[in-house]
Amino acid sequence: MAALIDTNIWYTADGSVRLPHQAIVECIAAVTRPVRGYSILKQTDALREAEEFLQFTVPYPNEAILRTAIRGCAVVNPFVGPNHLASPQPPSRI
Repeated sequence: MAALIDTNIWYTADGSVRLPHQAIVECIAAVTRPVRGYSILKQTDALREAEEFLQFTVPYPNEAILRTAIRGCAVVNPFVGPNHLASPQPPSRI
């Protein structure tokens, strides 16, 4: 049986799942990036969904640090545009 396995998800010998913080950050960036003027999710929705990923073990940085960063994004709204230059946008409200 063929299966697609995401290499960003780590399965341990005891059957637990570990999710690197980079995978969560990349997921937020991918679903909020506008393509032809449209994005899959609004930033607030993407951040809310990212917090759901925290049910899995995040090896480093730990869950508390990643949760703080996600909440900080909701307040500051650090949208990163092309060439990693910050685009001036007003902070979003949740």
